[in-house]
Amino acid sequence: MKHVYILDILKAMNNPKIIIIGSDFKWEEEKLLSEYSTSEFILLGDLNIEMGEKTRFMRNGVDLFDSFNGDEKFIIRRSRGNFEKLVAFVEILKKRGYVFTDSFQSISTNLNKEIFLATIESKIFPHPSHSIIVQMGEKLSNIKLEFPLISKPVTGRHGEGIVIHENLESLEMELKSAQENLIIQKYLDIESEYRIFVVGNVALGVVKKKVAPGKKIANYAAGSSFHSVDLAKKYLDEAVNLCKIQEIDIGGVDVVKTKEGKYFILEINRCPEFKAFSQATEVNVSKNIIDFIIQKS
Repeated sequence: MKHVYILDILKAMNNPKIIIIGSDFKWEEEKLLSEYSTSEFILLGDLNIEMGEKTRFMRNGVDLFDSFNGDEKFIIRRSRGNFEKLVAFVEILKKRGYVFTDSFQSISTNLNKEIFLATIESKIFPHPSHSIIVQMGEKLSNIKLEFPLISKPVTGRHGEGIVIHENLESLEMELKSAQENLIIQKYLDIESEYRIFVVGNVALGVVKKKVAPGKKIANYAAGSSFHSVDLAKKYLDEAVNLCKIQEIDIGGVDVVKTKEGKYFILEINRCPEFKAFSQATEVNVSKNIIDFIIQKS
């Protein structure tokens, strides 16, 4: 019996409890839980923050951290509707020495393109030409513009708020009514749009996005279909490199290829959904994520 007990302890040491935390429980969260028996999902909406000598994250009247042993590892999922709460939670994880996916920097900045996109630099995946951040109310007279171009809000998601402008009048009207700063950039004549899925130091694969009929954006939420394809190794390596620089452990690197054969970065999504990618590539993304966080120190 004593021998069995020691083996159980050694097994537990090699298999830490994994906490998955986010604002919603969807296909991805279900797959992550089913992949690893010693795991738990925590809904951000169930937590209340109490501040004092020690910050407490209360759930059902109990501080969540009181239930931890100190060796738990965390997979940080979506923050929808609870962004500030998640950022505070991750900062406390960092201060108390817990291991979690991505980093405080990437989690706190990824949703704001004004911060995050501006810090991406790449010769292989440059930004589209004349990509400019325009402040609300800013005059455009001193900015070089080439039409057609697009504008998009700095905190837009899933292609929300993207507008194509054929002339200055259209752009000025959009800027006048904008509720936040905008990114404007040259409209690209796109041949193909791709997502490269990265976990740790590995590109798990690439999918080509096909825009749904009647839609303008190649997004799964907008009904786009995904098809597994191959890209040259240098593109996969650059996607991994960019995620590493941006401190993103689990990233969806969205790039486009124009009809002229040039590649451009669109964005890097921290904590991307992976249902469509998994179905298209038959890659077990959840297993790769679990394996990664177990090994992360």
